[in-house]
Amino acid sequence: MAIDCLHIVGNVAWVSGVITTPAVSGVLAITRVVDNGNTANDPLDQMSFTFTDFDFDDGTPSCTDAPDLPLFDMADGQVVVR
Repeated sequence: MAIDCLHIVGNVAWVSGVITTPAVSGVLAITRVVDNGNTANDPLDQMSFTFTDFDFDDGTPSCTDAPDLPLFDMADGQVVVR
């Protein structure tokens, strides 16, 4: 994905851009992530699915719109929002 927008509010980030893989090249996409800390005592970090133009009736929102994309706990990995 060629990223064209990054929007950060506290420990939450939205990233969007244009998909560059041949099968869906040119399609707009957006994802939301939440950094809930980095110790074993902190809640798990969270991430949404990546949504595209196909998921919205009136086009993919800009990441600066900060859409309330549904989040899922990440079993592995670490999100870092700075």
